[in-house]
Amino acid sequence: MFDIINKKIFACGLGALLALSGGCMGLSRPVADSAYIQGIVNMIPEEGGGYVDLDNGIYRIDSTIVLHSGVMIAGKGKGTVLKVAPEFVGPIFTNKDLKKGNEGISIANMKLTGNGKTEMAIFLTRARGSAIQNVSFGNFPGKAVSLEHCDGIKVAASSFENCAHKEKAALFLTQTSNCLIAENKFNNCLAGGIALFDSSKNVIDGNVIKDSAKEDGINLQDSSNNLIENNLIEAPGKNGVYLRGSVKENIILGNTIENPQGSGINLLNAPDCRIIRNIVRGSNAKKLKMQSAIVLENSDNVLVQSNFLEDNNSPGILANNSKGVSLLFNVFLNNLGKSIILKKSSLRLKALNGTPSDK
Repeated sequence: MFDIINKKIFACGLGALLALSGGCMGLSRPVADSAYIQGIVNMIPEEGGGYVDLDNGIYRIDSTIVLHSGVMIAGKGKGTVLKVAPEFVGPIFTNKDLKKGNEGISIANMKLTGNGKTEMAIFLTRARGSAIQNVSFGNFPGKAVSLEHCDGIKVAASSFENCAHKEKAALFLTQTSNCLIAENKFNNCLAGGIALFDSSKNVIDGNVIKDSAKEDGINLQDSSNNLIENNLIEAPGKNGVYLRGSVKENIILGNTIENPQGSGINLLNAPDCRIIRNIVRGSNAKKLKMQSAIVLENSDNVLVQSNFLEDNNSPGILANNSKGVSLLFNVFLNNLGKSIILKKSSLRLKALNGTPSDK
């Protein structure tokens, strides 16, 4: 995605600034590490971009670091720690042009540590073709990462710990498209792992979301044409995957959802979606009156195929006020109640659903 050929490379340690191409420059390190890093970023040309190399160490952040197009900033891994000062409210990083946007920004290989008050670590708006990779987020009570009006962003191989205690989801996309959210880990993000609002054509793939104790693991509102695949969601406080609002043509494929307090998969006003080859196990939906491991509510023309529903403290599939539903090759094992419940709903296809083994 990013071409670093002919870009300037800057080394940023706890000492001086060094420009590795085009000569050597010395710069005294100020007291504030964020101002120090910003000074290095500002030396990168607006056209052509450059790479900022952060050495291992703890950097005190008391002001937002603003990145323009082409800036790629990377540390050495978890040994590179950007720690928010007690009085700072964030975010740590944002992009420069909030009206026209920026492109080619990369943030990678570092640990961002909040102070329990700083809501966000990274806020990008109208950014394009950019990436957040191998970043560890900790102790941000709001949306640790917020992407608004963005296109083509990759968020991958990152971890979110003790985030989203207030806002809904640690990673939040608003009016954002063509993004890849892959191989991230979310732990103890109470208000949810990943949420999309009015966003389309995104891929959410291979993420692990554990203990979102107050909300859904993955939540889509007013969002269409997204792919949710191969995610592991454990012990969400509500639903594993929840689609609601003006939602259509999303695909939920190959996910494993274990011990949700609500439904494993819940669709509300979500027509023309496909739910295929998912595992839902240990749902406690009946307790929260969500009624079933998989719920279709006011959702027409939905395909539910080859799902495995096991040991749920609820019925298997509930379709309520949903027309043209197709139920194919689903397997039900040791669930509480009926395997399939239709209320004011009609089937387009029903074939070869597995022999239920219900309590």
